[in-house]
Amino acid sequence: MTKDQLVKKGLSKLPGVGNKSYFDFLEVEFSDKSTEEILTESFPENLRNKVVKIVNFTNRYANYADAELREKDLIRLAEIIKEIRKYFAEAVEKDDLKKLILAVYLRDILRLECNGIINLNDYSSVEIKWVKEQLQFMLKYNKFSLDDLKKYNQLETRNIDEFYCAIEDLNFSYAYNFIRGLEDGINIFAFPVLFRSIISFAAQLEISILLDSLSTKTDPIEILAYFNLFTEQQIRDSINYIQDNKWLLLELLRQLFKSDDLKLTDAETEILTGKLKELALTDKIFFREMINLFKSEKSFSKLLALVLAQLNQGYFDLYLDTINLNQYHSENNLEANQLFLKIFIENTTSVEQFYLCSWIKKEWDSYLAELVAEEEYIDKLVYTNYYSFVYHYYFLTLENAADAESELKSVLKEYETAAYSWHESFKGARAAYFVFLTKVYILSTVAQKKQFVISAFLRERIAEFFSDQRLWLRFHDCFEEPEILFLLNNLRG
Repeated sequence: MTKDQLVKKGLSKLPGVGNKSYFDFLEVEFSDKSTEEILTESFPENLRNKVVKIVNFTNRYANYADAELREKDLIRLAEIIKEIRKYFAEAVEKDDLKKLILAVYLRDILRLECNGIINLNDYSSVEIKWVKEQLQFMLKYNKFSLDDLKKYNQLETRNIDEFYCAIEDLNFSYAYNFIRGLEDGINIFAFPVLFRSIISFAAQLEISILLDSLSTKTDPIEILAYFNLFTEQQIRDSINYIQDNKWLLLELLRQLFKSDDLKLTDAETEILTGKLKELALTDKIFFREMINLFKSEKSFSKLLALVLAQLNQGYFDLYLDTINLNQYHSENNLEANQLFLKIFIENTTSVEQFYLCSWIKKEWDSYLAELVAEEEYIDKLVYTNYYSFVYHYYFLTLENAADAESELKSVLKEYETAAYSWHESFKGARAAYFVFLTKVYILSTVAQKKQFVISAFLRERIAEFFSDQRLWLRFHDCFEEPEILFLLNNLRG
């Protein structure tokens, strides 16, 4: 018989199972302490050593539900389960909080799951309600902070102090780099056993119990400690119970975004956008820093676009404050920005789109001018991480071929001035050329998309410029027509 079969069949039907007590000494330990002492002091940590042999025995079967047990092991395991069930039953029957703590504690350290070992279906709704209330009471006493991390992992006090200063200043970049460092550490979260026991039991019973408790928390570390004990499904279920707590919302989103293939349902999207909208309306600075933290997350970009689409243009500035154009961007950042713009376009007017994109276009112009002025090394088109916004700006503003020609002429004139200006090094001339090429390329792609017919004279002028083989060798290091120029000629044709 396997462990699962043992639980399903029922202990009473197994011959040889007696009423042997394995944990009576723990009852004595618990009876000598007040409930508050049990919940706040570290003495349960030391009790584990007294049951280490039983822990080792039950842990052997924790990960092997289908493993066949020897008869004597089967009987022993059945007796252990029976005793834990007895503690839980007595707790419910007599409103005995200490017995409940003992059952929850043993169920966790012995790695025995909630349903089955403690079969909640055997209890009435009134009895389950009492259990939930007691768990909520326990959670008020059980806390987890960086003081615990210092105690168990000897982290430097200075780093912890700097972390809390960063939290106070809403410097999420520093604070969450620190947190990621904690998460990447080996056994960095040495959870107090009782804390872990209560959290994991409550999570399996009903996730809303924990979300109610978390709604009062403001320490990101304590919130993280809870989530660190959740399964992926429990984290997902938390969306339905999220309450008005900005630190809780931030950590829930951070946990969700750890999934590479996160696909939110329409209902989940509605809940999260609603909470983000409330945050934007009540704490603009926190909302802006959250944007900064998650700007490369595609799932967040979709939520953010939906939120901003429901707010007035003044809130767009919070997003624009986070813009940092860079030609050396990550693929994730680029894809997140493109998704944001796509969703934003689908849910806003052209006036709102122009407000956003025109601001980014001005920043883009300044960024390219700075590249030339600083003589940065460039050897390809300067797309930047907000290229799609610039493209959409031109798509909105170029209404006909005359508009496109006017922009192209302006770009040509700008480059002629830059090309014949003095540069400290060849890099300056090279930067000016690739900035010029970038602008011609983006204007040409928009003109083609909108099916504008550019005048033959202007097309020939641009073609003549780019057909110079000396230019190919000087800037592209090749004797044959570079691929980008071939593509550009096709766009203009």
